[in-house]
Amino acid sequence: METLDLIFKAITLAIVSFSAVTAYRTLKKFHEWNRRKSTQEILKDLVLGDYPKFSKILSENNIKPFDKKRFYAKDISTLDDIDIKNNVIYATRNIANLFEFIAINIKNNTIDDEICYDYLGFMYIEFFRWSEEYISEMRKESNDNRIFNNFEEKAVEWKQRFDMEIVPKKVPGRPKL
Repeated sequence: METLDLIFKAITLAIVSFSAVTAYRTLKKFHEWNRRKSTQEILKDLVLGDYPKFSKILSENNIKPFDKKRFYAKDISTLDDIDIKNNVIYATRNIANLFEFIAINIKNNTIDDEICYDYLGFMYIEFFRWSEEYISEMRKESNDNRIFNNFEEKAVEWKQRFDMEIVPKKVPGRPKL
């Protein structure tokens, strides 16, 4: 009788363990699917939402954040009209906020880093480079170095990755060209 009870408990434990493992795998699979779906939705909202509006403000005022020779401080200093200058600052702040939002979501694993990098990599890196002076100003004004910190960390990480991807691959034993 004791042997039968022990066998019954062992079978029950095996069934419960199998069920737990199956439930865990299912939840993990759904989390990954939801994370990728959320990434696509956020990127779609970014592309079709506010980003084009803010980007248009910059381009209409001859602000070109993706031109490697241009920087925020120099661009903003060329603007004489205070309303135009305020609009450019407004657009810069909002684009940086969008990128900070993306970095926070990546950090918290609610959206996919790889997909975001594929969509935004160059644009994200270059906007950070261009707006670095603006971010420094905001940190000084608020006396808080955490402002846009996630945006900065992700931009630096992606920049290193981007630089590694464009370096020509060297094959050992082959002559250098």
